[in-house]
This record gives sequence, C-alpha cells and structure tokens, in this order.
Amino acid sequence: PFWLKPPQGPAALVLRRMSPVLLTLAVAVSSVVDATRIPRLAATLSRARHVVHPLRHGHHAAEAAVVGPPPEAKAQLQAASDIMRDLDIVVSSKVSIRWLGRERGLGVLAHAPIEPGELLLKGPVSPVGVVGAMLQAPWESVGMHIMGQRFVSDPPWSFPGTARLLLKLTNLLLHIGRHNVSTLGPMERYIAALPLARQELLAYWPEDARALLRGSAMLARVPAMPEDRTRLSAAGLLSYWPPDSPKPSLEEMHDAFVRANIIRDSRCFNTNAFGSMFIPLLDLVNHAPPRASNADWTASGRSHWHLVSSKSIAPGEEVQICYAVTDFLDMWGKNGFFDRASVDDAIAHIHVAPGALGDGHAGGIYAVPREHALWGEGEGADLIRQLLKSAPKELSLEEARRHVRIRLAELIRTHLSGHAAPPAPPAPGVEDPLAEYRVVAENVLNFERSLLNRILDSLHA
Repeated sequence: PFWLKPPQGPAALVLRRMSPVLLTLAVAVSSVVDATRIPRLAATLSRARHVVHPLRHGHHAAEAAVVGPPPEAKAQLQAASDIMRDLDIVVSSKVSIRWLGRERGLGVLAHAPIEPGELLLKGPVSPVGVVGAMLQAPWESVGMHIMGQRFVSDPPWSFPGTARLLLKLTNLLLHIGRHNVSTLGPMERYIAALPLARQELLAYWPEDARALLRGSAMLARVPAMPEDRTRLSAAGLLSYWPPDSPKPSLEEMHDAFVRANIIRDSRCFNTNAFGSMFIPLLDLVNHAPPRASNADWTASGRSHWHLVSSKSIAPGEEVQICYAVTDFLDMWGKNGFFDRASVDDAIAHIHVAPGALGDGHAGGIYAVPREHALWGEGEGADLIRQLLKSAPKELSLEEARRHVRIRLAELIRTHLSGHAAPPAPPAPGVEDPLAEYRVVAENVLNFERSLLNRILDSLHA
C-alpha cells in the first residue's frame, strides 16, 4: 500500500496537490459526524497538522465558514469591533474574533502560526475600559459609587469586590435600559449586545425547570436563587438608592439585578490589583482545561490587561484560557457552559442519604473518587474514609477494601435510582416553555450517569 512507502515521481506531485482538498473534505465530513460516535475519526482529525482542529462538543471551526452567525451574534461582533476601535484595544494581526457555532458562540481564532509568549490582546484598565469593582465609571453617579463603597460589603470568603461589581453592573444595565442604544458609549453597547440566557446558569432556573434535574447531585451543589429572593435583594438595593440618581421601578431593578448576576457569574475575572472586573473582548476567549489551554491573561500592572500565548498555536486553532481547575459539572454550574474536553478530569458526585454511612451520619453530597485513584488522596477521599470506618473491625485490609468497593457500588446505584423521569413535555403543537431547559438537563443527567456507570464498571472489574 502507498502509505507504507512514500510515492515518488508524478504520484507524489498529485498527492501533494490533492491533500488540501482531501483534508478539507475530511473536516467537512467530520463536522457532520458526531465525534462521540466515531471516536477514531475524531482522534485522527485532531492529530492532523495544519488542519482546523476539532472544537469542543464535536464541532469544528470549519462550521464558521459554512454556518453564519445569527443576528444576535452579528450585533455582538459589531459591538466588539466598535469597542476595539473606541478603546484602542490592541489585537494581534494573527488572531480574529469568529463565530464558532451555536454551542460555542464567539471565540478567538488563530489564522497564522503563533509562538509562545506572543501578545494577542491588550486593553486599558480604566473607568471606560473595564467595569471594575474599584473604579467609578463615567455613567455612574457619585452617589451610586459611594453607595457601592459604603453599603455593599463582601463576606470574608468571597473575592474582593464581587458584590460591588454586581451593584455596578446592575446600575449599568439600568442605564442602558433608559437610553437608545445608538446614544450609548462603547462599553454600554458591548454590554447591551451580550447574550444573557437564564438557562445557562442553574442558580437562576425556575423551580419547574429545576425539576428536570431531579436526582442529580447538581441540585444540591448549586443552590437556587428563587425569584422571591432576588426580588428581596433588588428591593434592598432600592431602599439605599441615592437621591441624585433617577430611581427605577422594582420590576426594572429586579430584571437588571438578575442579568447583572448572570454577567458577574459567567463573564467576570478576579484580579489581585483591581478586584473583580468585567473585561470586554477577554470575556470572548473560551475555556480549556489546563493541559489544553494555550494562552494566559494578566492584569498585574496598573494600566493594562494582557492576553499572551503560552504555547505554539497553529492556524485554525482556537485561543483558549483556563478559567478554573474544576470538574465538568462544576464548570457548567458556575460559568454556564459544558467543558466536554475535560472529561478525563471530571469527578462524579453522588447524594448520600442520612444514615447510609452509619449511625448519626447526616448525609450530603460526596465526590466519588476516580477509578484509577480509589485509595488516593484528594477528591473522593472523604467518602472512602467514611466507608472504611463502616467496615467491620475484624476484616483484613484486602477484605476491608472489598467491603468499600461493594458499599460504594451500592451508594452509586442508589443515587442513580433517584434520577426520576422528567416531567412530560406538552402535547404536540403546544409551545413548551421549558424546551431549552430540557436539552441542558438531558445533557447534565446523561453525563452524570455515564461517569457513575463507568466507575461502577471499574468497581465490578
């Protein structure tokens, strides 16, 4: 076969000229094929050099050239273009902001070879360049700034400035709502174009939508922010409203407060020098787990933030930073997206009923140890320690470990049995208000089941 022996003469010339066409066809075919169903094809394409690499969720950057962005993404792209121009944000000639498909949204894509240490993005840390917890913005009245400093205090376990940033974002969204978009500044237009869907963050799901996740450990890991609670918080802010600012209605305040929470939870960054900040354009850089990320950002100076490559990046690859070292489900619960690239790092969690680990045990959510580190430290160690304590004292070490495996398998099966069937959708032809929530809930439950069943298989083995 020709692949065992490099072709010579005219055959080599034909193959060299045809290879771009063949690789383009391969990428196009793979964007249609679900990468989870044909893993060998996905793995082969991901290893190919000088080809657009497969993106998370089985989507490919080639999709950007085939499927155009929806109207809301076009508005966001225009706002990004405006803010780059108006705020003098430096963008390397080797990258651009591109539409990467509906599940991935906008992202930063390389279109020339990038070496480690190259500057990709740079922007000002200023009252007009970022929304910062410690900075008074041009659209913010003196009274509102003082209110943020005096009346909003952060609990000691939170990062400095997150509550003050929430107040500033709430005020900014109220300011946007009072004005025509064409009269706003670049930051306001950029914020106004952000997609802020509640179904992305579990904390803001309505109760009937949370019922779709019945049995999942996510419900206990991400406490609900029910509407009566957010309304109470919005009313509390109104009670401190300064007299030099136009006072909004409770409905306006509540809507802005919830959307500000979504921006803060899913799009903001923590810095040591400036507290919490919303940084335009940097918020478009998507996440990758530590081993797969290829860029880092800093705001350690007093004037600018920087995005710098940490690895070589090939043309067609996406520029990605690591938001946090956490598991698949935590990333969705805290940031509003799935990170299927971190499957190997994911930790499954189960709900242990009171008394299941012995008398007096109150129950709770426990991490299940990875199958290759059942007796190690770290995530899941607490559960293993509890199970070892419950083993009869007369057992040998090997018998005690077998006891732990059996009990762990029982706990996992008990947890999985709690995954109730979701509420039935409406009859055909009737609009389903939970349609988008159903899709997300099914993804979460399927992934949770697959992780736990994989661990069960290893325990039986």
